[in-house]
Amino acid sequence: MANRGKRATTEERILAVQLVESGQSSAQVAEMLGVGRRTVFRWHQQYRAGGIDNVHVRSGTGRPAKFSDDQLERLRSVVFGTEPRDWGLPAGLWTRPLIRTLARDRFGVDVSTVTVARALRRLGISSRLPLCSAFQQDSAEVRDWEEHTYPLLRAEAERREAAILFADEAPLAPQRRDWLLSALTLRAEQRFRVHRGKILPRHFVAFCKDLMEDTESNLILVTGVSALHTSAEVSRFVHAHADRIQLSFFPDYAHFTAVSRARPAAS
Repeated sequence: MANRGKRATTEERILAVQLVESGQSSAQVAEMLGVGRRTVFRWHQQYRAGGIDNVHVRSGTGRPAKFSDDQLERLRSVVFGTEPRDWGLPAGLWTRPLIRTLARDRFGVDVSTVTVARALRRLGISSRLPLCSAFQQDSAEVRDWEEHTYPLLRAEAERREAAILFADEAPLAPQRRDWLLSALTLRAEQRFRVHRGKILPRHFVAFCKDLMEDTESNLILVTGVSALHTSAEVSRFVHAHADRIQLSFFPDYAHFTAVSRARPAAS
């Protein structure tokens, strides 16, 4: 844990946020991690304002980016146009550690996963689920999900030795021709793919297949209610692989609220 006077790591900041979100007070978390109460409060406010990426340790404003503009464009072409297996990597979906490995072995750029996360944000790829407007949320339904459905999911995950992942699809600005298919744990571990054009049920099924291949554990995939996720093709796939994957749904329009208040999931 962090010592007073020593800069906390990204992992310690994320842990602090998770503990506060799970009901611990800022004072309790500060004592546990050996940091100031105001520091924990500030990290939590940063998380609320900008998601889990917003609590990553950042370099000073005068420090140059680890990826040059040319390297960033090369990274864009890799992430937007290829898959890890195209580069001989043992996965179908991108992760920050995989991109770090690729950058080191193919680009000759040795960077941290935090630097990779910054580069991805410059490309429009974030590990934050979309924030939905408060007026779109049925607060009673959201509270019921938080207080009853999610604890049951955690118990089911423990029974099945499954990982809980939060899945989402989001357009990548400014083109909005490219879509991000992403699965995220509350520990900020993300697996993703960039898809060009409209996402059809077969594309979501392919994404689920790669999730299953890339992870050893069983999966509980939590996502929003949509025609894509409830389509006959997706339903048939999930039914046929019920021993490995299970779908669970947020209340309509409640993605960010529910995720931000949920307790840390197994990953």
